[in-house]
Amino acid sequence: METVRFIKKLAEILNNEGLTSISVQEGALNIKLERHENGKPCPREKKVRNKPEVNNDMVIAKPETESRTFEIRSPIAGRFWAGLEDQHYVYPGAVVKKGDPLCLIECDDQLNEVTSDMDGTVCEILVIDGMDLQFDQVMFKISE
Repeated sequence: METVRFIKKLAEILNNEGLTSISVQEGALNIKLERHENGKPCPREKKVRNKPEVNNDMVIAKPETESRTFEIRSPIAGRFWAGLEDQHYVYPGAVVKKGDPLCLIECDDQLNEVTSDMDGTVCEILVIDGMDLQFDQVMFKISE
């Protein structure tokens, strides 16, 4: 029953945030939801919230495959937040530049901003707001 509530919460986030897809992978649990209109995928949003550049060397980008897609992993264990006050920093399809904020990780009552260390397009967001992260857990996939 807990899984059903979790899936309903994901669907609610998908609709409320105007996302076309959302994926979550935690341990053996792997869930991907997609929203389609008339049998065709919805166009992806391309918006990034403007914010001053923050000097933060915490993000580690690792190549996933030779297709020039990189995994952005959690530099610390903590709680994932997609942004502040219902304003997410990035969405699937968002174009980011080096230094743009991607998310916040709450650890020891501090919010640590995670920034992109590369230019690219956000392909997937693999975590949701309030989710507990493990060190080195994949949070985003970004393509060059």
